[in-house]
Amino acid sequence: MWLVTPERKNEALVGEGSWPVFSRDGLSIAAADSEVTTRIQRFWFDRSHPVQTLLEKIAWPTDWSSDGRWLVVQHPEGATQFDISVLDLRNGGPLRAIVQTRGNDWQGRLSPNQKWIAYASDVSGRAEVYIRPFEGPGESMLVSSGGNQPQWREDGRELFYLSEDRSVMAVSVEPRGDRLDVGLPEPLFSLPIGPQGNGQFVSVFVPIARGSKFLVARRVDDDRRRDIVVLVNWPDAIARGGRGNER
Repeated sequence: MWLVTPERKNEALVGEGSWPVFSRDGLSIAAADSEVTTRIQRFWFDRSHPVQTLLEKIAWPTDWSSDGRWLVVQHPEGATQFDISVLDLRNGGPLRAIVQTRGNDWQGRLSPNQKWIAYASDVSGRAEVYIRPFEGPGESMLVSSGGNQPQWREDGRELFYLSEDRSVMAVSVEPRGDRLDVGLPEPLFSLPIGPQGNGQFVSVFVPIARGSKFLVARRVDDDRRRDIVVLVNWPDAIARGGRGNER
């Protein structure tokens, strides 16, 4: 993993890992130790603490609560396929299941006030975005008409997601006591990404500045790419003072 800053791009290697998520204080990250992982670890940017193993399990972190207590993870779990659970970093204890359906559930994201969790699931037969209460009883509310990669606006009043045609969609979210009023999805812009941008692990956009700006991942063509030239019979070519045969 590389820590990229405006002053020094791609210079600070944080540690070995993948799928990192920031702690809300910006001092550390949680990450799977590899793409085929058996644990989740915590890395401090200033290296003031040793690397900490948070979970010994095949799992990937997807979010960190605003108070620093909860780490949201997705993990394969037998017949229920992928589930969403949380790890209590303050009090310890085992994983606690949050979303566990007969389908795959992934990409859990906590609302800023930690009352709700948005997630993607294919329990309907295709990937959809849902919202449900984070703690306590309550039904899951369907948000999308096909999509995944939910992301909350900083104030929790809007939810963004990626549609099946790779458009970033916005949905208004209005708290009404213990329930939410969820608006209709509206397209914002399309992303120039391939089908791999709709997977279970990748996150190809992040809203910032209250949804007025977005950081997006896109493929960049490398104009510096050159053809590969292979020289054969080069010992004879050197002896003759020639170039050999190019292929």
